[in-house]
Amino acid sequence: MPQVVPEPPSHLYTAEEKRYGFLDIYTGYFRHVANTANEVNELGSDLETLSPDERRTRRLLHENEKWDEEYYM
Repeated sequence: MPQVVPEPPSHLYTAEEKRYGFLDIYTGYFRHVANTANEVNELGSDLETLSPDERRTRRLLHENEKWDEEYYM
């Protein structure tokens, strides 16, 4: 009989807010700083509700859009 290793289950999130930071111990930081201008907040005000994969995808898209080769020349 063939054996197949199952995929690991995705994380089960029951709360609307997602944890982030070292050991996923932070939450709520981006709730009140959406209007503050810095590189972290450029990704949008809904960072609290995005999964880690969605945050990573959004960060990579933002970095690629903002990339300017002339800046580093």
